[in-house]
Amino acid sequence: MTGLFAQKELNAGGADGAFYGHPVQLWYQIAGILTGIGIYIFVFFLNHKILLKICLTLKGFATVCTAGILLPLKYTIGIRLSPEEEIRGLDYIGKFSKKTCL
Repeated sequence: MTGLFAQKELNAGGADGAFYGHPVQLWYQIAGILTGIGIYIFVFFLNHKILLKICLTLKGFATVCTAGILLPLKYTIGIRLSPEEEIRGLDYIGKFSKKTCL
């Protein structure tokens, strides 16, 4: 939509769009979209096996890092609310707890 409705009047650093005397701006955007689609097709369809390995590796890394953060917290200060706090709700606890009231 920027290629259609852009105005220098509103953004001096930009360019006018197709409706304001600069139709080539729309074609710049269409070329950018088609380039992005072309890169996606190349990467996904030609290299999908490599990407799958990378994604699985990153998933494993994220799992290990998350466990490394949450397990020590679970056994030191806890990561769950008490049943009473769950019933009251986090909004009530956050607004009316003794820690936040001055």
